[in-house]
Amino acid sequence: MFTLFFLGISCFQLVFITYQYFLLRRIEFVYYFLYSFLITIYIAGNLLPQYNPLAFSKTNENIFTIGRGIICIGYAMYFHFGRQFTDLPKSDFKANIYLRHIANTIFIIGSIDLLLCIAGISYLQLDKVMRWIFLTIVVVSLVTIVYLFKKNDPLTKIFVIGSSLLVLGAATGLIDLLFFSKSDTTQSSLIIYLELGIIGEFLFLTFGLVYKNKIINQTNILLLKTQFQQILDERKRITTDLHDDVGAALSSMHIYGDLAISVWETQPNESKKMIDKISVTSKELIVRMGDIIWSMKTEGDERHSVEIRLKNYASELLTPKNIFCSFEIDTAITHKITLPDVRKNILLIAKEAMNNIAKYSEASKVVIKLIACNEALQFSITDNGIGFDVNKAKQGNGLQNIKERCKLLKGVCIIETANNEGTSIICDLPIAIIRHSN
Repeated sequence: MFTLFFLGISCFQLVFITYQYFLLRRIEFVYYFLYSFLITIYIAGNLLPQYNPLAFSKTNENIFTIGRGIICIGYAMYFHFGRQFTDLPKSDFKANIYLRHIANTIFIIGSIDLLLCIAGISYLQLDKVMRWIFLTIVVVSLVTIVYLFKKNDPLTKIFVIGSSLLVLGAATGLIDLLFFSKSDTTQSSLIIYLELGIIGEFLFLTFGLVYKNKIINQTNILLLKTQFQQILDERKRITTDLHDDVGAALSSMHIYGDLAISVWETQPNESKKMIDKISVTSKELIVRMGDIIWSMKTEGDERHSVEIRLKNYASELLTPKNIFCSFEIDTAITHKITLPDVRKNILLIAKEAMNNIAKYSEASKVVIKLIACNEALQFSITDNGIGFDVNKAKQGNGLQNIKERCKLLKGVCIIETANNEGTSIICDLPIAIIRHSN
């Protein structure tokens, strides 16, 4: 009667797991379904041997041998389920490999045992050997439970409690069978203890699956909120850039245009100067718009990497002044700089420094570095020019802008220079500004 009650719970569990899989499409439901199905087949085969779908003969010897392989494979599926349910592939690489090896070993043992039986090779005399193998599996399971119990994770705790009940039932039945049962083929005590352990495990793991679904839903909602906030922040950044860069340029062009018209007849030379300023400002505006658009380019496009952009600006700003520029850039690092605001500020720091070099340094050589150094991202621009007095130039030549942009990236800017000894602008940035691809 108790076994019939157990089979009813098992059938309900199989329906529930199937529904959850089609709803969520997660691999742990596949493993848990296979485990529950094989356990149900094993219990049903021992309750009603004449209806056992895997019984190739009607002898108890054949049925018990088949059941031995079935339940062994079922345990393997349970180990795989445990790996996925507790997210070990993401949270604990070594433990995940350990459990995967155990599961695969148990699966191989069970499969060999089952195939030999299907082939008609009866070796009931090895039944005790298999029971000791099962006892070893129980011991390994206990070690695993103790290890996982140390983790401060709700899902792991739920899995540990459910597994403990399962292991307790299986261990009690095996000990009774190995040391107290007088019959080698009587497995009723093992079945009863196993059923009790499985029912307890079903209850905890069903709760655990529901709880994990809730956690995943909450995580997805939080992720959507974060993504939405990122979109808002990006819109705000673009709006600010357009207002500060494009708006200011357009306003100055409008003012120059009005002034040029007002003095067109009376002061033609002044009018020409205003038109020239409009031309220069429009060119600068094109460059600024290009910078804004570049900073928003999608990652993975080689043409829009930070390295290529730096080389382009060096060519535009330094080459016309006959200044040779060399680069020491970690290409792998630059490909991971994908956040638009980070890309923009690194570029503008470089542009400001290169403009200063082109206008004031009288340098013949420049070295630009972008490398990872001591858990930081080091971005430096060094020239061999005439240098300058930092104190006198503190408020001019764009140095303050460089420091402010470095500060926006949560970094530190160091300027090393002296008269006739060249200049080094070194920005130590936190490695966290790099967004690694998953």
